[in-house]
Amino acid sequence: MKNKALPNPLYIGRFAPSPSGPLHLGSLFAAVISYCDAKFHQGVWRLRIDDLDTPRVQPDAITQQLHQLDAFGLGWDGEVYYQSQHTADYLAALYDLQAKQACYTCHCTRQMIRERQQGQVQYDNFCRHRHHPFDLQQAWRLQLPDQRSSWQDQWCGKQTSPQPVEDPIIWRRDQIFGYHLACAWDEWAMGMTHVVRGQDLLAASWPQTLLRQHWHPSAAELVYKHHPLLINQQGLKLSKSAQSQAVWPNQGALYKIAQILGVADPLNAKMPDQLILQAIQDNWAKIMTDFLIQNTSEQSSTSIKQVCVI
Repeated sequence: MKNKALPNPLYIGRFAPSPSGPLHLGSLFAAVISYCDAKFHQGVWRLRIDDLDTPRVQPDAITQQLHQLDAFGLGWDGEVYYQSQHTADYLAALYDLQAKQACYTCHCTRQMIRERQQGQVQYDNFCRHRHHPFDLQQAWRLQLPDQRSSWQDQWCGKQTSPQPVEDPIIWRRDQIFGYHLACAWDEWAMGMTHVVRGQDLLAASWPQTLLRQHWHPSAAELVYKHHPLLINQQGLKLSKSAQSQAVWPNQGALYKIAQILGVADPLNAKMPDQLILQAIQDNWAKIMTDFLIQNTSEQSSTSIKQVCVI
């Protein structure tokens, strides 16, 4: 379902699921937070499908996710944006970084990195100054500045870039564009003004901001808001890989989210989802103050706030 009217306010946000399976409680939680924040600010809420990582894409997942969002009352504005339809844009953006000497080719495998790092997998920027010829059969990495940078997250406070610096992959040797490159390009191409997502992506704000500055130095800065993650009793983030169960309408999932956000009274699990979603929206100012800001304030880029729910 999509809303017919497409306003043009100063708030344009998005939800960007990966179609590796149907939405589970953790992804529904992220969708509800980004949706309610956009609607609280009379903004646009776009839907982007992150379907570039083709080995992880499940054939029916996109249809399932669209159905779930529709059934839960989370209506998006405009057409659905599919990353798989923009590979030519990403390739042009990649070559633009090459022309600006902002990236380099990396020949290192994970095994090579582990051997150099005594078992650690954090990349040591080994190929940064080796000037390998640019070759799409190899990985490409964005060269990050060595000096510390800081930025402001509206919910998590001031952030500082991690040290040591690890140059991220923007083109994978398996012929797939890196997350940072595609995401940063999409935020500009879709006209995003606000990015609301989980704290596992808090540190991604820095390289994605740098990419935006490389391509569009005069573009307005994005407003970042990163929310806590939902984890199970084993301490694992709710995810498809953690075998988190799919959620379906009118089975208590939205009521569980209302409980987590502290606005479940006087609701109950048997109420229609549309009424629960409306109650969450009606209490969004309280949620931002009592839950989101208090639970995320002054989190560092490597410290993730987690909320145990199962």
